[in-house]
Amino acid sequence: MANNPDASRRKEHTYRRGKLILLSEQAALLEEQPSPPGKAKTWWRWLVAYVRYRFRPKRRPASYRKLNGAGVGQLRSTSGGATTRVSVTGDWGDGSVTAGAVAGAIEGSEPDLTIHLGDIYRVGSEKEVKANFLGLDGGVTWPRKVDGSALAVPGNHEYQSGGHAFHNHVLPSLGVRGEEAAQLMPQRTSYFSLHNEHWRIVGLDTGYHSVQMLGLEGVIFLMNRFFGSSSWVQDRKTKLPRKLRKWLQGVIQADSEAPKALIFLSHHQYITALDGRGDYPKPGKQIARMLDSVRQALWIYGHEHRLAGYQLQARPGADNLNVYARAVGIGSEADPIDLGAKKIDTLRLRNPDKSLDFLDNRRPKPGDEAGYPGWADLIFDGPNLQIDYHTVDVDLGTQEIILTETFKADAGNVTHRKVVFALEDDDFLAPEQAGTG
Repeated sequence: MANNPDASRRKEHTYRRGKLILLSEQAALLEEQPSPPGKAKTWWRWLVAYVRYRFRPKRRPASYRKLNGAGVGQLRSTSGGATTRVSVTGDWGDGSVTAGAVAGAIEGSEPDLTIHLGDIYRVGSEKEVKANFLGLDGGVTWPRKVDGSALAVPGNHEYQSGGHAFHNHVLPSLGVRGEEAAQLMPQRTSYFSLHNEHWRIVGLDTGYHSVQMLGLEGVIFLMNRFFGSSSWVQDRKTKLPRKLRKWLQGVIQADSEAPKALIFLSHHQYITALDGRGDYPKPGKQIARMLDSVRQALWIYGHEHRLAGYQLQARPGADNLNVYARAVGIGSEADPIDLGAKKIDTLRLRNPDKSLDFLDNRRPKPGDEAGYPGWADLIFDGPNLQIDYHTVDVDLGTQEIILTETFKADAGNVTHRKVVFALEDDDFLAPEQAGTG
């Protein structure tokens, strides 16, 4: 990481704090609410719910052709401004006070659009999505623009109940404004695309194949348990559905004469050096076969509850797709990882071929089990993209931008410009620290 030419030197940067909307009044009301309906409180209740739903066939993602829609919308400011702000986070839907605090903070940043990267807990049942995403019966509501603009891709938890509640209740509540802004154009299925002159955002459904039949899932579990994560297992769990692949092929071909810089959004991690479940490279392999030339892209995902960023790299089998990978599955809680006393050097030894740009490894406060939740704001300004990474301190009722980085769309490629660290903390690992120790 010391050789990363794109990373800036550490700069003095004062904290940018803002009061959370929910913490003064609404969080107190949330604390008085009972546990969200249908949320498993013990492992055996979760197991009963899991087995109950698994005997139902999964809801297969529909094709846009059958739905009489292209699944492609405009990436633009809903207020007519020069910039477009998109707020993104994953693993948010647990119905907790923390989720409510993050939702309030996102609303306070006034985005043009919000996108959830999947996981409504525990099994994505109808009761859970109504309470933990739609805010019914005193639950928590996923934040969105005042005009209702919001999108989502499903995670593995939504499909543990077959994906029915996600498709039947979550998707009809989502959408973006059309050209005339007269009405909300609904999100019709579990994948989508947004674009402007320079950028294309593609939302992918990596959750559908992540939940297998009970018998096959048992085999996969045993293989992982005794032989570690194999490429066959990882590829089977997150391959893109056939209808999605066919649709995406057409979307990419439509840009062939004037390629746009690609940003992929998914639930499952494309690259990781931190998660014991490993990479899920199959979607990248499938996308790479659709590309006519080597492309550099940005890939943002959840699943692992961490804030981390990786330097440009390709996965085996997808040599013509080079990716800046960003993990933002911190919508409700963040899992710290103990790297030991040497910190960054320990990480380099653990996985030397996956160099980090940054990692939020702050230890939890005394008495807490989780780290700092938050989200990322993607701010588009012509060919330029700035990403502000926010984290929330629920106890103090504050949020702060701890890191800002910039990218540029350049002839269909995403190029990394610089990283500016706003947080001075020994446990926030920055690229320039890689040469120490």
